[in-house]
Amino acid sequence: MRYLLDTSVWFRGASEPETVPEELREILELRDGGFGLSAISLWEVGKKHQIGKLPLKKDLAAWLKEAVATRIIVLPLT
Repeated sequence: MRYLLDTSVWFRGASEPETVPEELREILELRDGGFGLSAISLWEVGKKHQIGKLPLKKDLAAWLKEAVATRIIVLPLT
């Protein structure tokens, strides 16, 4: 793992890439980026969507599956 993504950068990169600064977008587009993401980020997005503060264009499960992709390693809370 080369980069640990925070929830905001991960979410924006997956759903609104045009809002991410260009230099960060270039990093997110690296094929061998080796990204880590805390499991709590998935919970945070799910909870915000559940209470209506974060609308998604797809159902939550489909969005999460696409947003995590194969380049991201979801890190356990431990």
